[in-house]
Order: sequence, then C-alpha cells, then structure tokens
Amino acid sequence: ANAVMIRSLPVRDPGQLVLFRYEFSGDISAVRRTQVGDDQTTFPYAVYEAVRGRTRTLSGVVAFVPLGLNQQSLTVQTEGQSIVAGGEMVSGNYFQVLGVSPILGRVIVDDDLRPGAPNVAVISHQFWLREFGGDPSVVGRSITVNRLPFMVAGVMPREFFGVNPAVPPDLWISLRDMPVLKPWGRLRPGPGGVSPFADTRYWWCLMIGREQPGMSQRQVLAEVDVLFRETISEGLKERPGANSLPHLALTSARHGLDGLRRSLSVPLRILIASVSLVLLIACANVATLLLARAWSREREVGARLALGASRCRLVQQFLTESMLLSLCGGAAGLLLSLWGSEALVPMLAAAGQPIPLGVQPDLTVFAFAAAISLLTGILFGLVPALGATRVNLMPQLMKSSGRGCSRFILSKILVSGQAALSVFLLFGALLFVRTFLNLENQDLGFNRHNLLLFEIDPRRGGASIDQTVAIYDRALGKIQALPGVQSASISAAALLSGFTDGGPVSIEVPQESSEGTRDVYFNIVGPDFLETMGIPVLVGRGIDWRDISLRNRVAVVNEAVARLLFPNEDPLGRRFSFEIPFDSRNAFEIVGVVKNAKYGGIRPEPPPTAYLPYSTLPERIARMCFGVRTTGDPLLMVPAVRDAMRSVAPALPMIDIRTQGDQINRALEQERMLAGLSSLFGVLALLLVFVGVYGTLAYAVTRRTGEIGIRMALGASPSLVSWMLLREALLLAGCGLVVGLPVALASARLVASRFFGVAAHDGWTILTTSMVLSVAAILAGFLPANRASHIDPIQALRYE
Repeated sequence: ANAVMIRSLPVRDPGQLVLFRYEFSGDISAVRRTQVGDDQTTFPYAVYEAVRGRTRTLSGVVAFVPLGLNQQSLTVQTEGQSIVAGGEMVSGNYFQVLGVSPILGRVIVDDDLRPGAPNVAVISHQFWLREFGGDPSVVGRSITVNRLPFMVAGVMPREFFGVNPAVPPDLWISLRDMPVLKPWGRLRPGPGGVSPFADTRYWWCLMIGREQPGMSQRQVLAEVDVLFRETISEGLKERPGANSLPHLALTSARHGLDGLRRSLSVPLRILIASVSLVLLIACANVATLLLARAWSREREVGARLALGASRCRLVQQFLTESMLLSLCGGAAGLLLSLWGSEALVPMLAAAGQPIPLGVQPDLTVFAFAAAISLLTGILFGLVPALGATRVNLMPQLMKSSGRGCSRFILSKILVSGQAALSVFLLFGALLFVRTFLNLENQDLGFNRHNLLLFEIDPRRGGASIDQTVAIYDRALGKIQALPGVQSASISAAALLSGFTDGGPVSIEVPQESSEGTRDVYFNIVGPDFLETMGIPVLVGRGIDWRDISLRNRVAVVNEAVARLLFPNEDPLGRRFSFEIPFDSRNAFEIVGVVKNAKYGGIRPEPPPTAYLPYSTLPERIARMCFGVRTTGDPLLMVPAVRDAMRSVAPALPMIDIRTQGDQINRALEQERMLAGLSSLFGVLALLLVFVGVYGTLAYAVTRRTGEIGIRMALGASPSLVSWMLLREALLLAGCGLVVGLPVALASARLVASRFFGVAAHDGWTILTTSMVLSVAAILAGFLPANRASHIDPIQALRYE
C-alpha cells in the first residue's frame, strides 16, 4: 500500500507536479477529430507548445507519450541480438523538469529534437542491467529501435521508472516525427497527410507541469485554461461558443499516472482490511491470555500493593511486559515482510507485466510498524493491567478468588469477539475462493488446452502491407507442416488478453433506414482460426485459405451478433458494414455462426463478436498473435516453431511466448491473489480463535478444578464433564456467528462487484463458515475437556 498509494515519484519535489486533463461531457467534434489515450488526459501537441512557451505560473511543462501499450512494443537490436522492449517519447525538457539526473552519460535535451539531430536514447537501469550486464561503457554504444539507429546517451537511476508505474519504459527517445517510431505505436498522418504534431484536432499527447513556488493550483489553472482553449480554437472557420469548448483541469501528479493505483486500489483496501482484522483478533487473543495470567498473579499483585507499590507503578509494569511482546512481534513482522512484500508484487502484476514498485521498508513503513506495535501493545495490555491492579488486599493475600468470575466473563467476551471477526474473514475468504474457482472453471467457449501463443510484428522490421501479409501466409504454412501441430492460425488480439476492437455497425435492410445500427466487436483472424481455438461452428462454415487468398469480404459471427442484428432471422447470407450508413462496397457477408466465446476479459459475458479475414483489412495488420494447437505439451514445440519462424523472417523476434493457460492465469492474477491471501488471513484468524478458545477453557478448568472435583465425587461422569466444557466452546463460537455473520453479509455487498458466480449472501458459504468455526471450537475445547474429565476428585478437593 505504501508503494502504490502513498509513496511519491522518485523525482525532485513531486508535490509540485500536476497532470493535465480536460473536462467536457458533450460533443467536442468541432475541435477534436481523433483521440488516442484514456481518461481525457491527451491533448494536441500544439497545446504543449503553447503552454510551454507562454506560461508564467509553471516553472516547466513536459510532453510525453508511450511508444506502445506495453513493454513489448519495440524491437531493439543490441550487438546483433533482437529483443523486445517498451519505450516513451519525451520532450527535450522532460528530465530537467522532473529533476532526475542520470547515473551515466546525459539525458535528452531540446537540441535532440531539432530536425537532423542524431537519434539518442536514454535507457532505464533495469534495461541496462538486463541487456548490457551493467557495463559502464554502454554510453555511446549504437542500438537500433524498429530498424532506426540510436546512440545510448545515458542510464537512469535504479529507482526511476518514469511517471507511469503501470508501464515502465525500458528507454526514452526524443518526441519528434520519426518514420517507424510513432506515438502510441500507431499514430498516422491525418487528412491530407498532416503530421499529428501539426494537427490540432488530433489529441494524443500527455502533459505534466511543475508549479512555480508560491503559485496555487487555482492560479495555474486560470492561466493555462485560457491558453488551452485559444489553441484548440485556432484555425477553425467558426469559433465555437464558450460552452462548446472543454475546460482544462489539473490533478496532482505526485504519484504519476494513476492507472496502476486505480487497478490495485480495491484489492489493496481489501487486503488492508483483512490484515487489520487479523491484528484485532491477535490483540483480543493476547488480551485473553494476559487476563488469565493476571488472575494467576493476584497474590503477587496484592503483596506488592501491601508493601507500598502504587497502582500506577504496577500498571506500568504490566504495560511494559505487553509492550515488549508487541515490539518483538513488530520486529519479527518487519523481517517477515521483507519476504512477503517481494512475493506480493508478482501477484499484483497486471497481465504478467512486472510492476516497478520498490517495496523495501522505508521510513514510512518503519514508522507505521512502530506506531502499530506501540498501539497494539497498549490495546491488549491496558485492560489486563487495570484489572490485575484493581484488587482488595486482604482477599488476595488470603487467596480468595472473588474477582475471577468477572474476569472470566471478560475473557469469554474477548473470545467471542475473536470468533466474530474470524467469521468475517472466513466468509470473505470462501467467497473469493469460490469466485476464483468459478472464473477458472467456467466455459470460455473455446478449448484452452494444448495451445501455444506468441506474436510477431513484421511492420517493425520495415515490411510493407503486402510483405506483412505474405510473411503471415508463409509462417502459417511452415508451422502447420510441423510434426505435432494439429492446426495454426493468427488473430489481431489473443483471447483474454484484455485487448478488443469494435465499433458501430449498420445492416443491409430493404428500406433506407438507420435502424439496425448496433455496436459489434471484431477480431481480425487467419484461416482455420475457429478450428485452432476450438470454437464450435453452429451454422455455416469458418474462414478458410480460399477467403484469405481471394480477399473475400466474409465474416463469421457469434450467437450474440446473430441475436443482436438479426433476431428471429437466419443470419447466413446477410450483410453488415462498419460504416454508418450502410456501405455495400465495404460490407461483410455472414458465412457462419459460432458459439459465444470470451474475447477481451474473463469476467464479462461474451460480447457480440465478428471474425474477419486479415486479408480484407490489410491496413490494420501489424502485430498479430499466432495460435498453435499441438498434440502434446505446447511448450515442447517452441524450438521447432522458432526454427520455422527464422526460416521465414530471421530478423523478427517471437514476442511473449506463452500458452493459453498462461494467458488465462494472467487474467486471473488479482483474483488468485485475493483468494490466496484472504484464505491465508482466514486460516490465521481461525488459528488465533483456536488458541483463544483453548486458553479460555484451560483457564476455566484451572479456575474450576475444585468444582469439577466435587461434581465427579458426587457421580458426574467424565463424558458429562467433557460435554460441559465443549458446550462452552460451542457457545463461544455461536456468539461469534450471531454477531459476525450479519456484519460479514453487509460487508460482502460492498465488494459484490469482485465476486463471480456467487452471491454475497450465498447459503453454502454461510453454512461452510459456520461448520468450520464450530469444528475449530470443538477441537480447541477437546484438550481442556479431556483434561477435566481425568481430574482425580481427591486431588481436586485437596487443591481447593
């Protein structure tokens, strides 16, 4: 939580950084034709130039943009070896405004953005260690990025990962127009060949500014909003009204871009709540044990008071003992967290992509651990300390146990509270485990087994559109001919990868009408894609080689599309278009209907999806995903597939080799983490309740030894004595259930969106929670009950 939610960017004065956003809920097509990016944080490059050149309230403003959507968007050649990497384009003042200095060489400066200036790259510390072995002579070395030569100008510090922790760049290059390196990996010239850098209606640039010391955010906003609205209005034939233009907004960039924080905030809050409950259970548990210990020391306390010790002094003694326990536990917890936090980061990683979080304990963590240790020491030590010192001297010196009953009742209340908190954790853990199992075992609509996935991008190697299509055709032929391969195909997006494409469609109708317009997802695929993925064809046929070679404008749709566009009609032979209104020249004819299959994510229902031949949309073909169906373990086929790819395109690296099972595991990482850690906390809570019940009943046996001896002397059987104590254990668990279940049910509704295939009030989960807690209580009470049933009445009466 410290690394994601609290810690600031490792730059100079991060509190002065602000992220540019815009706010507008209406139609801004008059000033914006196209936008690339998310959450209204991208702007025309001209806005950056205007703000940087004319602002007086900002000491600096930078522009930056990713070169792709992940850390595998670039092909980098170093010393003849091709690797994949991620990168960012940055303005010439990027590093200076952020206040970060390299450990080797220099950073990018404004001169590097001049036309004709040599191409330079600044690399991250991780990339330097991974690809260059930490060689200090790397500065000045030549590398190629997507066939474009660059010189390594500098190496950044270990702790610096840019401003987007969700996608940390491996390298930074100059933000300027380049032939094969484009912002977001896909920006293309606008109408008339206008460069995105000059097109004020093309919004794609991210911006961060640094406030001048003494300037408030309101003062900054008042100035830059005027510059923003003036810039986007320039060149328009008719200037829009004031209410037709978006307004600029500024948010703190102390933590960088907040995509990672948004994606992890709910899981982290759930984990923090679980940890806090475990801590409360532990406090109540130790308080219960200390109460029993305090009862056994009543004569000692009485003697100290009789000899003149003040009650305050005795309370200090008891608190010192509890604080010592707590601080030792805190120190042990910190040592354990060194391992635990490092293990947690890979579990939190999204889509298998590493997160550059420094989770080593810092001053914030140490201060938090010290404060929690002190507070818990006081929390579980104060009540026993006050109770132990509030005694009458004569009864205690005479060994009268008049206050034992009230303390025993307090112990029972504490144990019941532990049981209630454990119910909360157990109930949540079972819901998260069932969610994970439901997601993992659901019918995805395709065959997930024996399927190898990888990607290539011929466009990075300079291939034209026709050459790219030819490479895919030859590669598929080579792979399908390999022994052990059942079938192979390609698609623009791997299933469950998180990436989708789509848009509004129109259908061909007898009368001219706009009716029938709906949103449909689509995936550009190769021949035999449905057979390779194991998606059953219900009606008609799939896409074959003939469709690819003849560039037939055909489509295979799933059941959802058929119901959406052609309810109660036969969809075969019908046509639809991604143009509004319907365009017969670019329409696709439906030749088959297939079973609904998951597309982008594992949680949503299968969306209306059309499968289109890649040869009909060659302009959209770049990086494609290969799916190879094998007869055995797909990873064993990697060497043979790699050799086949080298024979077709030796310079193209195979990107992100994994199985479909790995792809599913990536999609389930957060669910697996929540299920695993909530189960761990639930088991910890159950163990603490076990100890609490055992300690309370063991204390009861000791306190009631004389009573038990009298009962047995009067004829009580050992089984009756055992049942008397086991009944108390079940009563403690029952009180915990009565209190804990309603709270657990109410809390589960607050996070119901995290569940899948299970209701927040699921009866099976309620029953299982009740049974698990009851069994734990019975087991905890068995040893004290067994000991009580074997008490010798004569010895017990002598004890009394």
